[in-house]
Amino acid sequence: MDYGGEMTRIPPLEFCAQKSRPTLDRFGAAAFALILLIVMASLAGCDGSDDAENARALQGSGRFEESLEPLRRALEHDPENRELHYRKGVALAKMGRSTESVWSLRKAMEDPEWLKRAGVVLASASLRAHNHEMALEAADRVLTEHPEDVDTLVIRANIRLAMRSEFEGALEDAERALENDPERREASMARVIALLGLERGEEAAEALSEMELSADDENVNPQVVAQLCAARSVFAHEKGDSEAAADSFQECLEEFPTDSRVVDNALEFYDETGQGEISIQILRKVLENQPLALSYRSQLAGRLRAVAQVSEAEQILLEATELESETPEAAWVEVARHHGSLGDLPAMAIAYERAVEVAENPPPELGFVAADALLGAQRLDDALAAGQALELPVHRDLIVGRVLYERRETKEALERIEASLRLWPENPGARYYAALAAERLGDFDRAIEEYRYSIRSDADVTDARYRLAMLYEAEGRHDMAVSAASSANGRASLDPEATMIAIRAAASGGLQHQVKPLLKSLRGVDALQARGLIALAEGTNARMGPEAAANLLADAENLNLTHVENADLLRALVTYRGSTDGTGRMSTALNAALKKHPNVADFHEIQGLRLELTEAPADETRSAFQRALEIKPDHERALLGLARLEAANGRVEAATSLLARAIEASPESDAPLRAKAQLLINTGQLEEAERALEELLHQDPYDGVAAATLASLRQKRGVVDAHTAELQARASRFPSGKSDPRG
Repeated sequence: MDYGGEMTRIPPLEFCAQKSRPTLDRFGAAAFALILLIVMASLAGCDGSDDAENARALQGSGRFEESLEPLRRALEHDPENRELHYRKGVALAKMGRSTESVWSLRKAMEDPEWLKRAGVVLASASLRAHNHEMALEAADRVLTEHPEDVDTLVIRANIRLAMRSEFEGALEDAERALENDPERREASMARVIALLGLERGEEAAEALSEMELSADDENVNPQVVAQLCAARSVFAHEKGDSEAAADSFQECLEEFPTDSRVVDNALEFYDETGQGEISIQILRKVLENQPLALSYRSQLAGRLRAVAQVSEAEQILLEATELESETPEAAWVEVARHHGSLGDLPAMAIAYERAVEVAENPPPELGFVAADALLGAQRLDDALAAGQALELPVHRDLIVGRVLYERRETKEALERIEASLRLWPENPGARYYAALAAERLGDFDRAIEEYRYSIRSDADVTDARYRLAMLYEAEGRHDMAVSAASSANGRASLDPEATMIAIRAAASGGLQHQVKPLLKSLRGVDALQARGLIALAEGTNARMGPEAAANLLADAENLNLTHVENADLLRALVTYRGSTDGTGRMSTALNAALKKHPNVADFHEIQGLRLELTEAPADETRSAFQRALEIKPDHERALLGLARLEAANGRVEAATSLLARAIEASPESDAPLRAKAQLLINTGQLEEAERALEELLHQDPYDGVAAATLASLRQKRGVVDAHTAELQARASRFPSGKSDPRG
């Protein structure tokens, strides 16, 4: 069972917008798909042979989970035994832990004796996990050595069908399989679907009639007929005949209302064609027939959230907690994910606690996820207690290490995280946190290696691409920043945050040939395109100056600066124009935006910024910032603007109070901390300034200017130690100053 092991991560600094970046999974809500499972216990036996035999017997009787412990002990005695790695991979795959099975199965495939068996398992598990690239790689390796193996040919045919771009190859594999085994029904079915995909309808119909498939045939699995029904509907849609596809899907749903293939493909069709309300109706009907179908209940809740029916979404999930089930904790896990998708981390933690409470025998990974949720909710004492009580050492080390990290006990935190990596070196989350800890200790070379390792293991689990790109950019290695942002292309989904860094770095480094494809990757999402343009302007400013950046924004076509969604673009134009207005587009757009949206705080704050930059009377500037705060009292930029005004007029206490409010409003932003440190330095409060700079560097470890300033303050009071030396080295490594452009 998937308990939603989203390892809550420390959010990076938001690139362009003022709001903080989500700490959970960016794709659908819950954050990070990371479930750890390494079973540890005391050693038994002398040479591991008894354990190996025990594992074989357990697997022979279908007790795969129980086989993991003797396999662990046997592998400690014989770590290169490929059969043991194969059996461990099989056990993990059988338990639905496809990601965790990869390393063991690949290890087994190194031995020709186990290549075929391990490769087939890896290909099948990867196909089920929708990791088509890995599945295809495993199948190819097996067929290189065993080119006529029917099982692998059928698997590869289905992989290629799932990719929806390899129909010719799928047909070839299916026909080769049938040459060796003419009665292989799965190969026949793959051939029919491949023919449909190639729009060879007459041949597909003939092949289908030869199969004589009917849902009423006692010798035929109805799921096979349902799959073919769904396939016809899908290919009708892909040929551009949406009306025929809709009719076909309706027929399929009437005959197979609860078949997962039919339902899933129908949902995808109606979502793609903008008929989300029909998807909701389909899901409601499925739950009427199958109230315990938790995955569809969760999908329905997600769609209701998307149309702002949050209360009903929660109620639908809570209903599942009242149903009799063999795994009552699963319903509470879905409730937890619901709260997580809304950013309600305290409620998510409570729901996970309930999941642990109602589970008859809570599995180790559920306890881990609950402890992780407590950490995300900043219930550090509870998280530490829960972490220390975890059964598996790898879980204990990770949770305790992250609690220590949050408590700024960075050296001790890294030691605990390293202990977890000795148990599972391929863990992308642990590698990520090791990188964070190394950064805070000033070991940036190690941080780079850990980020790379995390990306190689699973780029979707953390934002390692973003942080690695930001690190390289701060070093001035613009080409490496671009490479880091796209280092998992084809293996992971787009990371918009990393892409913004890449666009800025490409423009800043003069890598013009890289800019266009990066901007193209953002097409289809207006908000991302706007942010991409801002990132391009920031890079242009770094390379060519503010006038060139302002001209780039002013000359952009089809850009309506009065839209609320484009407030950040307008702010950037105001910032780069400074005390001038070029063609006057900026003032015209700002006045129009204020008239059209008088109750939008951003536009009043931008007006205050414009007045400040043009050295307008202080009262006018203050009035604009105050109006923004009347609309939105926690508007970070407006608070910072007022703080600048108060500081310029010598009202230090008022400025300090405003900065405190800005820090509280945006605790993950570095701009208020930077402003606070500067104010303390300007007013001679150097001891407090050092503390503020330490906090800033904890938040933004790549700020070379902050590091240099802190090192200088320490030297002036006679403190020349290892930390001062590390700060000086950091300042040399990151000469460009702050890495986050917001302040």
